[in-house]
Amino acid sequence: MGKIFTVFAVLIIFFTILACAQKREFEQKVKPKAKLIAVASIGDSLNSVIPQRFGRAEKFIIYNLKDDTFEVIDNKYAYSSSGAGTQTAWEIADRKVEAVIGQNFGSKSLNVLMSANIKVFRNVTGTVKDAVENYKKGKLKQAEY
Repeated sequence: MGKIFTVFAVLIIFFTILACAQKREFEQKVKPKAKLIAVASIGDSLNSVIPQRFGRAEKFIIYNLKDDTFEVIDNKYAYSSSGAGTQTAWEIADRKVEAVIGQNFGSKSLNVLMSANIKVFRNVTGTVKDAVENYKKGKLKQAEY
C-alpha cells in the first residue's frame, strides 16, 4: 500500500509541475510584448488634431505605451469612393492594436473593430497627445458593444 501511495504522490507532483509549466508558457505566448493603440490623426505628430471621421482620417498614429514611441501610417483608404471606414478598420485590426481612439465611427467600422476585440474610444477631440495621455489616465469612455 505504501508503494502505491508513493507512486500516486509522485504522479500528482509531476502533473502539477507540468500543468504550471504549460500555464506559464501559455501566458508568455498570449501576453503582448507591447501595448499598442491607434489614434486617428490629420498629421504626423503628437500635436496633430484628431479628425472628425475615423475612416477618412489621413493618418493614424500607432502609439506604443510600453516605451512611449510611435509610428505614423498613412490611411490608404481615406479617399476611397466607398467602404473607407470598414477597410480602415480591417487595416487597423491587422496591426494588432488593443484600442482605437477617434471621433466618429460608422456602424460597420465599429463592428469590425469590436469583433477583433479592439477597444474603441469615440467622441474624442483635441490632439493625439491629449488623447494618449487621457487614455493612460483612464479618462476616456469606451464605446458600448
